[in-house]
Amino acid sequence: MRFFLVLLFSSTIFAHNINNNPYLFNKVFSRIEMADQTGLVLGEKKVAIRNVNYPYNASILEYKEGYLLAFRYDVPCRPKGKGIDLPYTSHIGIAELDGNFEQTDNEYVPIDVGNDFVEDPRIFYLDGELYVIYNAGIPDFPPRKNRTMFLAKINQDDFSVEHVTCFDLHIKPIEKNWAPFVDDSGDVEKLKLSYTILPHRIYSVEDPSLSNMSIVPFPEPVKKGSSKIWRWGDVRGGTPAKKMGDHYLGFFHSYFVGRETNVRHWYVMGAYTFSAAEPHDVISISNVPILYSTLYSTKPSGPTVDASKRVAYPNGFVEGKYEGKEVFFVSIGENDCTVKIIIIDQEKLYESLKML
Repeated sequence: MRFFLVLLFSSTIFAHNINNNPYLFNKVFSRIEMADQTGLVLGEKKVAIRNVNYPYNASILEYKEGYLLAFRYDVPCRPKGKGIDLPYTSHIGIAELDGNFEQTDNEYVPIDVGNDFVEDPRIFYLDGELYVIYNAGIPDFPPRKNRTMFLAKINQDDFSVEHVTCFDLHIKPIEKNWAPFVDDSGDVEKLKLSYTILPHRIYSVEDPSLSNMSIVPFPEPVKKGSSKIWRWGDVRGGTPAKKMGDHYLGFFHSYFVGRETNVRHWYVMGAYTFSAAEPHDVISISNVPILYSTLYSTKPSGPTVDASKRVAYPNGFVEGKYEGKEVFFVSIGENDCTVKIIIIDQEKLYESLKML
């Protein structure tokens, strides 16, 4: 667990109320109390990566005396190939951060997984080895409409790729947002993947070098939908979930279309917990989205950004202390063009969840 300079996350950054923020003018949010006002969110910090103009959708993980940050970045171009339907290529990279979330003297390393349409990395350790799970285009198919999930084992010294495993279920053309977690209840750690959260459909991976998966069965019927539990779109995977005693904690995102402003597409975030024991049923979930006064404040920028979107995309978190409080440092992508670390008060977070 690490400690940080208070000056990096001064609460004075919360200078604007939601009603004065043009990026947050949406009647859907008008009755939601801002998390910086309740003490749930204590601060934020933008993370810059040298030689990368618009990193986003980053996942954070403890590493040596600091952290690793895996992130997505896009390169505008006219890629050639059968069925290519995007005006850019998308890639993932890894950068080393110090304890203050600043990039170290080491330059970022592009992660070469043999694909030019890679999105949304999530990094984690399994049996002491480093892995990244991501979605990517399927070769010889249009990448906008055909994607599946892949797992790469990463060398911890030079961040080279040791092997890649494809998890294509052949169920639907686009697979995204599987949230990994590590089950340590047996003799060896086992990788599990949350395919959906509500209901909590989970696949168990016996060997990360093979594509074989088995579904974790539920002994009784579960609720099929989430609209009555969470009203801001379908709950989708976000961060790797982490074991916190008798339960796991994770952060998710959801998407809905707004009708009140010219900002049409909203991505919001929340948290959830589920049982550490199989079948890993969901225990609690955020009552409302985690919103704070400067969320979405980054102006959508870059040649591949859609200005009609406002995005909060959580992709990783670590534990730490801030001003004497136990906190989570959550890495998010904001508006598809920047990386932020959000400080979330652990006690306030658990108080904000509703039991299911």
